[in-house]
Amino acid sequence: MLKKFSTKQLVFIALVAAFMLLIDLLVVAPINSFSGVSGMGFLIDVIFINAIVTFVAIILKKVFSITLVYTLFGILVIPTSVLGPPTPFKIILGAIIGLTADFIIWIFGYKKAGYIFGVAVANAISYPVGLFFAVLLGLPGTEALSAVVWYLTATVLILGLFGDYLGMYVHKKLKDKNIVRQLRD
Repeated sequence: MLKKFSTKQLVFIALVAAFMLLIDLLVVAPINSFSGVSGMGFLIDVIFINAIVTFVAIILKKVFSITLVYTLFGILVIPTSVLGPPTPFKIILGAIIGLTADFIIWIFGYKKAGYIFGVAVANAISYPVGLFFAVLLGLPGTEALSAVVWYLTATVLILGLFGDYLGMYVHKKLKDKNIVRQLRD
C-alpha cells in the first residue's frame, strides 16, 4: 500500500528540488556552457546530488519520493542548460530518473544495497536517455554528447556510488536530529 506524503514531507521534497537547482545553476550550467557538451558539468556535482537524494530517500522511505524530487527538479530546470537544452522533455527525463531510483530502492526492500545503487544507476542512465530525447528532437550538439555518452555514463555511475555512500553516511550522523525525525512518519 502506498503511504501518503505529509505536507511537511512535500515541502521538504520541494526544498530539496530547489536546492538541487541552485547547486546545478552554480556548478553544472557554467561548465556545460564552457565545455559545449551538455551534461559535462554533472560530473562535478554528481557526488553531492546523489548524497542529497539518497539522504532524502532514506529519511522518507516512500514509493515515489525520489520520483517527486526529480520530476519537480525537471520542471525547475526547463529554462536552463541542466539536463540538456531547454525543452519540456526534462520533466519526462526527471520522472524516468526518479522512477528508476525508486524502483531499484523498492526492489531491494529499502535496504542498504538499494540505497547504494538506486540513485547512482538512475543518474547514470540519464545520459543515454537524455541523448535519445536530444536525437529525437533533433537538437544541436548531440554529436558531441554521443561521442562521450558511454564514458559519461560509466563515470557518473562510479562517482554516483560515492555520492550514495556519502548520503548514507550523512543520514547515519543526522538520523537522531529532531528535524530528521520530524520528516519521518
